[in-house]
Amino acid sequence: MKEKTIFQKIFGDSPLIKVIDFFLDNQEWDYTKIQIAKSTGISRITLDGILEKLLKIGFIKTTRTIGNSTLYEINKENIVAQNLIQFDINMSLNQPLETKEERKAVEA
Repeated sequence: MKEKTIFQKIFGDSPLIKVIDFFLDNQEWDYTKIQIAKSTGISRITLDGILEKLLKIGFIKTTRTIGNSTLYEINKENIVAQNLIQFDINMSLNQPLETKEERKAVEA
């Protein structure tokens, strides 16, 4: 099982959070639904509804179509995306590598 990211530790690991986290962690490229579904472990049916919501609020945008596949990327011009990108960066930089409980377990 894949370890939760800092973003998921804070906001949970619902399918919506997993997709948002995917786009925050993969900003440099565009991705097909199949790639997103495989990476997040979310079914294509669930993913369709999430992508629709994220497109509607402008968090993601379509970039191109290859054959029958539409590709998506985070919309860096969207204020919500900009703020979540900065938040994710700040949390990554300021997050201790282990929790107090994990530290105690190692020390014991």
